[in-house]
Amino acid sequence: MKSKLAALALGLAALTAQAAPTFSFKNVPVGWNGAFSIKLAGFESFSGNPFAAGTQNFGILKITSIQTIGYGTTTIWADGDNGAELTGVFGGITTDASSGGSFLRSTGGSAAFYLNAAGSYAAANGSAQGLSGYAAAGGGCVVNALCYNGISNVANGQLFLSADYVPGILGGLSPITVSGSLDATTPLSGVASGYLKVTGGSEYDRFNTNSLLGGLADLLAKNSFCTVDNGVCALLSDAGGAGPNGWQLAIDDPVKGLAKLPEPASLALVGAALMGVGIARRRKSA
Repeated sequence: MKSKLAALALGLAALTAQAAPTFSFKNVPVGWNGAFSIKLAGFESFSGNPFAAGTQNFGILKITSIQTIGYGTTTIWADGDNGAELTGVFGGITTDASSGGSFLRSTGGSAAFYLNAAGSYAAANGSAQGLSGYAAAGGGCVVNALCYNGISNVANGQLFLSADYVPGILGGLSPITVSGSLDATTPLSGVASGYLKVTGGSEYDRFNTNSLLGGLADLLAKNSFCTVDNGVCALLSDAGGAGPNGWQLAIDDPVKGLAKLPEPASLALVGAALMGVGIARRRKSA
């Protein structure tokens, strides 16, 4: 009997080790209205002159935590929770002809975020793969595509969110999706921002809230970046800043997404219901 129990325990342990990572919030403050901030870091590049029309901006990132806004700074998700990590790829952000001087104005653009087992990105050598990480991803893909080795091709991984940049950052009828500035001196540094509309992924229902830009967007991305060999910026980016090999810019904690999630109230109701079921079962067994 003991040997059977031991074998069963080993089998359950193996199944647990192979289980796909999951995502959920923790330490949710009572009364939280759903406003949150996404903390992340990574690397990016331009396909050519960043001020020339038609130049592509692309990169990769890793989310380090998600925190509440307005209810203290409570971390409701952190890298490694439930054996998971969140990493992303963005691209297709195309410099518009209206860019000039130090102004960066772009159209288009999209992003894809993946929920993978913790450590998957590091196991693939992370951003140190440089631009070759695109070709190494799942049969290979071109630079600037929404795929990257250790992000989009991880076993048991899943698309967490897909999103498109939408016009509106300049207001009115402007087609610009990303607006910012770039200091052309050395080292390079700059800022950019743009609205994102969630389009799919396993957490689509959680983050598709239509809470920004009059219902046209779900997230507001704010990006700050600097030359990859700038020690301060690179050190804080992507687990130690192991980023050159083709990357031009390091992203230091760039994106803060703001939205109102429909989850908190329903979570409380579900929790109360489950507690009631538990109490009823204990009473019945007694």
